[in-house]
Amino acid sequence: MLQGMDERRYRNRRIIQILPVVRACFALGIGFNFLFLLLDRRSGVDMDAAFRLRSVWSAAMAAAIVISLFRRARPLLPWLVWFAGGCVGAWMLTVMMAITPAGGDKHLVGLMMLFLSIVAMAPGRAAALWTVGSLTVIPNLVMIHYGFPLERFTEANSFLVMAAILAAAISYLLDSSYRRAFALECEMKRQATTDALTGLANRHFFLNEARREIARMQRDGAPLSLILVDIDHFKKINDAWGHDVGDRALCAVAAALADCVRAPDVVARLGGEEFVVLAPGTALANAKTLAERIRGTVAQLPMKEGDIPIPITVSLGCAVVAAGEAAVDGALKRADRALYAAKDAGRNQVRAADDIPISAEAG
Repeated sequence: MLQGMDERRYRNRRIIQILPVVRACFALGIGFNFLFLLLDRRSGVDMDAAFRLRSVWSAAMAAAIVISLFRRARPLLPWLVWFAGGCVGAWMLTVMMAITPAGGDKHLVGLMMLFLSIVAMAPGRAAALWTVGSLTVIPNLVMIHYGFPLERFTEANSFLVMAAILAAAISYLLDSSYRRAFALECEMKRQATTDALTGLANRHFFLNEARREIARMQRDGAPLSLILVDIDHFKKINDAWGHDVGDRALCAVAAALADCVRAPDVVARLGGEEFVVLAPGTALANAKTLAERIRGTVAQLPMKEGDIPIPITVSLGCAVVAAGEAAVDGALKRADRALYAAKDAGRNQVRAADDIPISAEAG
């Protein structure tokens, strides 16, 4: 369901969303742990063992809360949940069943709740499976160690199996539901920011990225350039060969742009036959070099209709975002003037804003 989507981004998103719930549940677990310690005092439990066991579990949950506060430790959260809530909790509860002189089966209810709560919090099916495994194996090891009678062993495992089935079902339903919602959100975001024909970013996405890069430019002082790209005589291509060939030409130019730019650059279709490249950390001279590489790549595109070649060329205009500009509009206007200067000079050329005479800019 998440094919083509970053699985790590999905896991991080879910961890961040459930992080407050995990912390709250662990904090409540610490509180209830000491509350049951007071109740155990009245039930004839070996208080030395009870205090030691409950302290170990409370310390494990407190450590998990502290570790989850560190951003770099968040990918470890599923395993913290599994260890602190699963292994230690299952071991502690099962031992409490063994040392309680009477009525120890009351802890089976707590073990079932531990199943359900920990698996529900575990962000991912793998962590949930580890949790189910730990809460099934560990209690049995403890019961074997303490020599539980067969009837009590059988009764306990009937609870464990039932809790494991419920936990696995809850984990699967929660994870499936979240994955569907996340996939739908990603698809809606992709449709809102992507040009349907070429697969490039659209104008809305470009403007958002431009605002972000301008803010970074003002903070870091790095240059920021943009290149406007316009297909030459595109109307003639549509009129002579049809709109399907025109669409193929747009897609071919879009692919060439994507191949020429670097990973940090943003390539978008502004509309019609016009594209834009936003190049962070790129001075105007380097932007002109990039534009020339784009021009040469597009000029060599092997576009054909049948056996007849269809020549495609582009004109390009380059500009930089000035240090004092808070928006990309001024740079877009300068790049647009440079683009039309390239068209006036015969098309299939690159022009930069500093190539245009001052008198021409004023006009």
